[in-house]
Amino acid sequence: MKTVSVVINTFNRAASLRDALIGLSKIDYPNFEVIVVNGPSTDDTQSVLAEFGRKIKAGFCPERNLSKSRNIGISLAAGEIIAFMDDDAVPSTRWLCDIVPLFDDPAVGLAGGRVWNHTGRVVQAHQIICDRFGGAKVFDHPISDPADVNFPFSPRFWSTLGTNSLFRRAALVEIGGFDEEYDYFLDETDVCIRLNDFGWIGRFSKVGDIYHRYRASHLRNDHNAIRDWRSILKNKAYFAMRYGMPYFSLAAAANNIEAYCRDARASSEAAEAVGALPFGTTDDFDRYAPYAIQTGVQRSSQPIRTCITKGAAEPVLDWKPFPVALAASERLHLCFLSQDYPPGVTMGIGRVTHELATGLAAKGHIVRVIAKGQDHPTVDFENGVWVHRIPHASALAPKPSECPDVPDHVWGRSLAVREELQRIASLERIDLVQGPNWDAEGLALLLDIERPWPFVLGVYTPMLSAIEHNSSWKSDLALQQSVLMPIARAETICYKRADALLACGHAILDEVSQRYKVPFAGRSVGLVPHGLPDLGASAVPSEEKATVDVLFVGRLEERKGIDVLFSAIARLADLENVNFLVAGNDRFITSSGKTWRQIFESAAETAAYRHRVRFFGQVSDDELDGLYRQCDLVVVPSRYESFGLPIVEGMMRQRAIICADIGGMTELIDSGKTGLIFASENAEELANALRLLILSREMRTRFSLAARHAFLTRFTKERMVNDAEDFYRSVLDGSAPTYSAVSHVMKQI
Repeated sequence: MKTVSVVINTFNRAASLRDALIGLSKIDYPNFEVIVVNGPSTDDTQSVLAEFGRKIKAGFCPERNLSKSRNIGISLAAGEIIAFMDDDAVPSTRWLCDIVPLFDDPAVGLAGGRVWNHTGRVVQAHQIICDRFGGAKVFDHPISDPADVNFPFSPRFWSTLGTNSLFRRAALVEIGGFDEEYDYFLDETDVCIRLNDFGWIGRFSKVGDIYHRYRASHLRNDHNAIRDWRSILKNKAYFAMRYGMPYFSLAAAANNIEAYCRDARASSEAAEAVGALPFGTTDDFDRYAPYAIQTGVQRSSQPIRTCITKGAAEPVLDWKPFPVALAASERLHLCFLSQDYPPGVTMGIGRVTHELATGLAAKGHIVRVIAKGQDHPTVDFENGVWVHRIPHASALAPKPSECPDVPDHVWGRSLAVREELQRIASLERIDLVQGPNWDAEGLALLLDIERPWPFVLGVYTPMLSAIEHNSSWKSDLALQQSVLMPIARAETICYKRADALLACGHAILDEVSQRYKVPFAGRSVGLVPHGLPDLGASAVPSEEKATVDVLFVGRLEERKGIDVLFSAIARLADLENVNFLVAGNDRFITSSGKTWRQIFESAAETAAYRHRVRFFGQVSDDELDGLYRQCDLVVVPSRYESFGLPIVEGMMRQRAIICADIGGMTELIDSGKTGLIFASENAEELANALRLLILSREMRTRFSLAARHAFLTRFTKERMVNDAEDFYRSVLDGSAPTYSAVSHVMKQI
């Protein structure tokens, strides 16, 4: 198997460079090294290079000259093949596996593959044929060799896109590497024409995918508009005169350059007209264009500028293989379904999915998340995870006979998910798909009897439980009949047809089994408590602190028990040394036409203690972290929680917990050790528990320390990720535990 040196030339793109390097750690090809040549960057690029340390070879180019930077990369390369990839690109797992075998033909000097544009869904270029003036014809699909390419001094020749260019090292050295006259634009085209004229041929893989997100640079802005055409015009003139003149007249070359200049000016003018470039940009173009072209023409007769010595076939530096977290044979290829996903405020399913996805990706697995998109589908690479954002299906297929009344938005979403999974599978491997019961995202896939991948159903709050604990839904029979109950019936299909179920505890499984009349006996089931990244504990507040702060986190609605908390607060009006901090969306309207906050703040009976209750509304992650660290204890009075993330968040920060004896919350708290549990909806019991902890610093401290220990033992992100990974492997090899076995173990615990 041939050795490959992957070269990335970078300038001021620290964030995307990091993504590119993470992406390289996930490719299947086992025999490659990575070289990063940094320009005069002023951002955090050096920190990114330090992060990868000895895993890579690092070079430095003192000026913004891409060809010079590429030549430095060549001089550092020890591989038989040199692959150039941009710092704003991410490779597919099969990238090198698809392209490198083309070099088994000793006549091949250059090769390339498919490049997807910034959407991740549209091909930017697959194969490129250039003429001897540097004009390019770009194909978005594979084509056969035309008759006028692949022989020395042919009128046309194969060229690669810079971000997916592979060359035989010996061939690059034979032609002297890159011509450093090309600081930007036509640099790889120049290499390709010289390789062609030296007798090397080009080949293209039918795939060999690279995802190119082309970020803004010193030449292109965020609108992909060119700020300054000087280098481009100079290089166009240089190339056209250098390689066009032996075949065409001086007049033909001049006409070609002039036409290119006109098109460039028109592009600048159009961008300026729509505000993509500042006013006056085209006037500047008119001033510098003649000089740029003249410079290119004058320099075209000079020898190429290069630091690569012809004939120096042996690499100078030793081979340095790039380490990967997992060998290709050990990786899982996983797809998660979650409509909500960062960035932005993400709760519940979206948050758990994000932690699972990023954790599994960090271990070296190939992880994809299919999330909700807006107008058009996109594919991004974020924190090591491929994120596919897709809108609902535009054309609905006939609804299934099993649930003909399923709402359009649910059916449309599940169709879009199935279609995207099929598209992914046409490009990459999928081992397993996981989707939530909520909104039945996997419905269309689960109705496909011959689906090619096992489906794990993540069990979260079921619709029937949500109806039970939402007073407005419970009283709206029309909404139930037209929307909510049809969704519940779609959920039932998912429970019955999923290959396995994954839940945070046995309580939620028992509830689903009872409410939906679905027997789980003998079914493959995994129990993996939700985990969070450890943000560190805060010291228990000192005795000098004047007040005790009690924190509530959650939406202000009946299901979260905000009314129970308000009733308990009223019973604690005699305590002067306590503040209640209320964080969460407080805009939900009750049946009275007011929000719970409005009800509390307008009630005459709360006047005496109202000043001790502070409402923060929906807060950012940083603000929420500050509130957890400020508080002395966390209260979770919910009428229903399938798990209860605020409990784990409080335990992580080393805070005592008070929660209701309902749902999955009782599986988190060891009453009398890590916190206190009260009877759900019993404001008197909640008030008594609060009073006990407010008045006893010793008990708060003892519970807080025990809560932190419980978090580290049971609820870390690392524990969740490892347990989930083990479960997925057991599903794939047929050894997953069954519901009866899981229930027996949980009862013993």
